[in-house]
Amino acid sequence: KTIASELNATISQEEQNRMEKIPTANLTAYNLYLKAGSYYKDYRKTKHLNSYSKAVTIYKAALDLDSTFARAYSDLANVYLRRYFWETYFKQDFLDSCIVLAKLALSFDPNLDEAWQVIGRCCFEKGDIDGALRNYNKAIEINPEYSDALAYKGYLLTSLISDYVMGIDAYQKAVRSGPPEYTPDLLRGLGQAFLDVGIIDSTRSCYRRAYEFDGNKGLYLLNLSDIEFCLENFNEAIRLGYEAFKVDSAYYPENSYFYGDTGHVQEAYLQAKRLIKRFEKSGELNLDQAHRIGYAFWRAGKYEQARNFFEVQINYSRESIKLKRMISQYRLTHYDLAGTYAFLGDRETAYKYLKEFDRKTFYPLWWVTLAKYDPLFNSIRNDEKFQKILFNMQVKYQAEHDRVKKWLEGGE
Repeated sequence: KTIASELNATISQEEQNRMEKIPTANLTAYNLYLKAGSYYKDYRKTKHLNSYSKAVTIYKAALDLDSTFARAYSDLANVYLRRYFWETYFKQDFLDSCIVLAKLALSFDPNLDEAWQVIGRCCFEKGDIDGALRNYNKAIEINPEYSDALAYKGYLLTSLISDYVMGIDAYQKAVRSGPPEYTPDLLRGLGQAFLDVGIIDSTRSCYRRAYEFDGNKGLYLLNLSDIEFCLENFNEAIRLGYEAFKVDSAYYPENSYFYGDTGHVQEAYLQAKRLIKRFEKSGELNLDQAHRIGYAFWRAGKYEQARNFFEVQINYSRESIKLKRMISQYRLTHYDLAGTYAFLGDRETAYKYLKEFDRKTFYPLWWVTLAKYDPLFNSIRNDEKFQKILFNMQVKYQAEHDRVKKWLEGGE
């Protein structure tokens, strides 16, 4: 209030109400809530289960003191979302407990922006596009400067709805309103949206600004590698990715080795082994890289292991489609299945999934580049049907590129 007064800024009634809202009348419960939050923050950073356990225990202790403490419920929902996301990904009740907790929070505080955002996030991951957008919009209606909801909405609009004008606008609002510690990640999200539609200068600007904020050189080099990949400069993408890896072994160019010249068999194999270790360490499910690992193993002569990874890709993708998970709504599952079956020589099944993939309304630049050179499709690359799909991808990409460019230049 004092700062706003000094700047002669106007505080809206909604902002006034949010500032004056008391989260709990129990000071002990509030102190426990803050303490639990610090453990949750550490868990997000380190994945240490001890921090997770302490966060949950202390949140529950706060709720024992005040069973109407809405923010404690919504934060607990966030903790469970992060902890059990991958363990329950293929279960029918995926994220249901998180939605229950968030709705419980809303029963005590219907204007709790965080709870609406949590429900939106759960809907998004479960493949409920309309539900996700509706809940994100509700969070933003309550708090127009809620950067988390704005960023998630931006991702939803770009990834699943293919409206990059509205999506980029949401990302830009998130960058302007978000706390400084979130700015680098928000800028990288905005940069990815610009890269998707081929606005390269804006992409470079976002990645450079993010680097200036946090000094993460390894990630910056990896971002530059992504740009070069999209521009079909594969060897430069590999070089930058290798430089990123030398700075920090957590960063490497993942698939770039598969699309450079044919002399990268050993590098691709080593890259695949790094991916395996990453998935084992993080506990994430290998939803969209197993066939890439299989391809690298195949080229290295590890045929039995390669087939196992191809089978993993088929099972994960089919199950994701069956359960209508976000990755299937995005049609990445269909593309991955088509590539896997094409490589294994099953042309009929490959085209079955390509037919579904061809229904997408927009393809980001990275996907256009990937499909043009994807070695998994070598056996059908010269087919008229496959070339038609590549043509459709380019046309849809170009249409959205032109629309966003016009908007950025001040057009409608």
